[in-house]
Amino acid sequence: MPRYIAILFALPLLLSCFESAEAKPLAKNFVEPAKSLEEQFDDLYKLLNEYSLPISLSPKGGYPRSPEGAIEFTEMPKSLISAFKFLSDSYDKNFLVAAKLPKNKNIDIIIVRTYLLSGQNELYLCTFLNNTIIDWLEIYSVGEAEYKGRTEATIITSFSIASNYKITIKTAFHPNTADAKEELDVKQNTYIINDGGKFVKK
Repeated sequence: MPRYIAILFALPLLLSCFESAEAKPLAKNFVEPAKSLEEQFDDLYKLLNEYSLPISLSPKGGYPRSPEGAIEFTEMPKSLISAFKFLSDSYDKNFLVAAKLPKNKNIDIIIVRTYLLSGQNELYLCTFLNNTIIDWLEIYSVGEAEYKGRTEATIITSFSIASNYKITIKTAFHPNTADAKEELDVKQNTYIINDGGKFVKK
């Protein structure tokens, strides 16, 4: 009898162990709270390819070039695209790619390639502080333009970024003639990045 009594007393304890074991898999159904934009950018920033300065892209187009060669961009999560407020309705808001440049003091800097619905693409330089976007600057674009009645012309914005983050942006008209090197109404501006991460025109 004492043996049976011991078993009867132990039975509830054994059953509770089985119940606990069966309940553990429920933890797999736990849904982690969605990450903030700041946390998502931090994750992305760690994954981006980094390229050293100087970097440039000529009016001929192609890919920006660094000392390591042509820049290879990484696709950005769709959930992050909304943080880039400069994207108007003329852009594809489902696809954005980026690459990382060296820090400027405590400012994170990335170069972003955007895609227009028309099929063309543009480049922006973006600054971040504490995983929050501070400022952006368009550094490359190509578009159709009319120059003094000549409808077959192209306006091109190209750039170069020096090792000290002196940013030179050149915009010029390129009439569609046999002389592809012809540039008209050339305008050139220089920018620096201030301590707050803003682009300042010199």
